[in-house]
Amino acid sequence: MLTGRPVAVKLLRAGSDPTLAKRFVREVKAAAGLLHPNVVSVLDFGIDDDGTAFQVLELLDGEPLSHRIARGPISPARTLELLLPIVHALGFAHARGIVHRDIKPANVLLSTNAHGRVVPKLLDFGIAKVRAKDDVADEPRNEKTTEVGAVIGTPSYMSPEQARGQSDVGSAGDVWAMGVLLYECLSGRLPFEDENASLVMARVMLERAPPLATKAPEVPPSIASIVDRALEPDPSARPASMADLATLLRAAAVTAGVPVPDEGASDCEAEDETAAGLTSAVRRPSATVAATVNARPRTPTAAPPATATRANSGRGWWVAIGVAAVLIAVATGVAWRSGDSPSPSPSTSPSTSPSPSP
Repeated sequence: MLTGRPVAVKLLRAGSDPTLAKRFVREVKAAAGLLHPNVVSVLDFGIDDDGTAFQVLELLDGEPLSHRIARGPISPARTLELLLPIVHALGFAHARGIVHRDIKPANVLLSTNAHGRVVPKLLDFGIAKVRAKDDVADEPRNEKTTEVGAVIGTPSYMSPEQARGQSDVGSAGDVWAMGVLLYECLSGRLPFEDENASLVMARVMLERAPPLATKAPEVPPSIASIVDRALEPDPSARPASMADLATLLRAAAVTAGVPVPDEGASDCEAEDETAAGLTSAVRRPSATVAATVNARPRTPTAAPPATATRANSGRGWWVAIGVAAVLIAVATGVAWRSGDSPSPSPSTSPSTSPSPSP
């Protein structure tokens, strides 16, 4: 770009399958209108002289949620910290007539901002259903999409009505997919598992998801019950909206004594791989993390040198009171952390920087 800002560019070559071209345009129309801190930003769109279509997206540094799940189950506090922003982003999209229809770990990027904090980002609106009238019709039933055997979605994350190819799949389908995402983060397992995608779809349509407690008994029952409710076969039995799902999860966390991020928070503390599970309820200084947009190795930066502050006699009491307040806050923070029992996770992990869209 002429501004010199690093960006990501997604291309669709001229002569590509017409269905892919429709999805490409659909993605632009859907994502470009969603100005939300937890949705990838579409900066520009156009077609080159040779017919190649392109999207210009914000360049994100981080890893997909699928990589984090592969390292093992995530604590309830950390799961809510990572996924509640995505729940809010989906609610924002639903209010504007957009149903994502392909929510999965690969489409949630745990990006790292310039301050070293994690900002979950929702990606890939290529098969989104847009209720607003436009020139892009929904794909016909049984059209293969994001992977072999998928029918308008990805089998393991498709709701029963989506797996049946119903044309009226609405926001309840995204609620189901978020239920699967919560289930997988908390247990490290999927509700329905099989190497054969067709069998997974059959099980989704015919069976009830095993209760989360059967695969992750350590998850507080109040939270597990909300996840199970999101996976009800009957759409009307699920939480009525993403806002309802967020409210229920927060209430369940309070009941279980699990800390949750502030309402509307869009970023969270970078996960400490030696003590996973620290949440935004425990804010610690993060002057040692510097993120780069081109995935260069992150190098800790030295803390700024301490500077002496000279106080005159008239300010002495205020300085003393301020120092006492800081000491009390530090002592409280240490006591809080010492009582935390985060789930273990690997001490190191490879640094990856995927493109903003799979």
